[in-house]
Amino acid sequence: MTEKEITIFVDHREEASGIIELISKLGARMKTMQLPVGDFLVSERTVVERKTGSDFLQSIVDGRLFNQAEAMIDNFEKGFIIVEGEVYGVRYFHENAIRGAFISLFLDYGIPVIQTRN
Repeated sequence: MTEKEITIFVDHREEASGIIELISKLGARMKTMQLPVGDFLVSERTVVERKTGSDFLQSIVDGRLFNQAEAMIDNFEKGFIIVEGEVYGVRYFHENAIRGAFISLFLDYGIPVIQTRN
């Protein structure tokens, strides 16, 4: 049995993040390009948007979050958002506003949010 090589398409704006090197070390082949939406195309059907905790909060304020969610479901069958770092207690946001954004992404758009430490 031979293993299939995994290729992940990465938006060119992620080059400075260090993520490309980390994922490459795990054995995936990375191809950099400009994606129409999201940061990582992990299959023909699935796109991933990566945000820092601070960017997640700012995207709620400036309205990008739900526009991005809409674009994700318009262009791909599946999507999810990874939020790196803390979002609670970082800025002036009430915790319920953040929880509401997470719930809305999942219930209204079918997009789960995965939080990571870093």
